[in-house]
Amino acid sequence: MLTNAGNTAGSLISIYTGKYPSDTRVLFAPVILKDQDSKESLLSLLEQLDYSSTLFSYPYFADAYDLNLQSGFDNANGRSRNSTKLINFLNQYFDSNQSFFLYQISIRLSERISHIFYIQDMVDFSPLSQNNAQGFDDEDKFDTAIRIIKQTDNPVFIHIHSLETHGPKFTPKIQVYSKKDDIYLQQEYDINFFMTTASWILINMLDN
Repeated sequence: MLTNAGNTAGSLISIYTGKYPSDTRVLFAPVILKDQDSKESLLSLLEQLDYSSTLFSYPYFADAYDLNLQSGFDNANGRSRNSTKLINFLNQYFDSNQSFFLYQISIRLSERISHIFYIQDMVDFSPLSQNNAQGFDDEDKFDTAIRIIKQTDNPVFIHIHSLETHGPKFTPKIQVYSKKDDIYLQQEYDINFFMTTASWILINMLDN
């Protein structure tokens, strides 16, 4: 399988819409889906088939709502589809760029005000800048996905965007392909540690 873009946002939008980045013009944030492209996606088809859908990724990096996928997930990274009602309202009066700009301002102001008054913590992206994949616990995402599948009667579509397999170094809890290697002496993007991390995530998901 080959990716259609050299960036997460462009790749995901291509998967969701079935369109090339050269058609949607989405390669990386803050570029967004516009007009009809924002409404035509795999998720809109699944919705018609009564699927419930959830996205586990990272806000501002690979979030369907932040990329303006309007007929999208019921829940994306803790936000429900209700959070997109504002942009649907704005789209009635402004073009895609203007409405999305106003939408993002309202979301970010809300997050900061909530943080100031101790209502909720803001998302901490420092682990990304430190190449610390453990700061975003993929295991929790898989555990939550399994719980959703078990508790939901409708057919379910869940997209999990894993960070722990991105590298450049890996910290698997159980070493498989790399069990003879010293975890502290690994080279960047060491294939043995990469395969171990990917296998551990898959094994953990199947065991549950």
